[in-house]
Amino acid sequence: KADWEAEIGERGGRIAVTDAKGRGKWLHVATGDALTPAEVVTGVRAPGGTPVRYHSFPTPPNGILTTETIDETLAILNTLDPQDPIIISTDLGDAAPSAMFGVIACMAVRVRAAGGKLPQDVLPKEPLPIVAKFAPPRELLEDVHEVASIINALGEEIGPQAKLLLDDTMDSAARNRFRNLRTGYLEEVKSGQDKVSRITLVQYLQLLTVAAILISPEEEKDQPHQAFADLMRGGV
Repeated sequence: KADWEAEIGERGGRIAVTDAKGRGKWLHVATGDALTPAEVVTGVRAPGGTPVRYHSFPTPPNGILTTETIDETLAILNTLDPQDPIIISTDLGDAAPSAMFGVIACMAVRVRAAGGKLPQDVLPKEPLPIVAKFAPPRELLEDVHEVASIINALGEEIGPQAKLLLDDTMDSAARNRFRNLRTGYLEEVKSGQDKVSRITLVQYLQLLTVAAILISPEEEKDQPHQAFADLMRGGV
């Protein structure tokens, strides 16, 4: 913060920033406007503060979210209205964990707006014939053993629906916002990054688990967690 304030002073109350597309511009900042994350949270929690809720999650060292983090995230999202804005802030940039939180939030909002069921606007698994003629296949990982295994473990109804929800969210609602872990996995496999691709595959499987939790009946929401745990014990 001190370095930032010094730079603002040296540049006459201005600081160089970039927008979402990476374009640089000057931003005018008044003295005292610079706040650390801790100061922002303190202000939010103070009496009379803004009605913003702040939640912090530890960064997973292996890039894989814990069951507790997933459950807590879903509990928070369940208290929001579909119109409520959600801001995900991280020091990791476009790293997979932050992308996972973004995709989870998108899926949760869509399912809640659909009354807890699979949204009716999800795209089919593959384009219609007339579209497929001019568009490449979506590469949905149907031939990956671990993906087929967890879909089967999730059940003949929930498994395929969960995958539809996840793939559609990553390919549409999350486009240009979050890293697509499915296509990222394919790219890593092609480049021979075995260790990296394994982690990305597990992250994709975990998102598939979350999608299943979202659309499962209340009394069956623990089953997807168990399916993921069983798959991990078997080795991925």
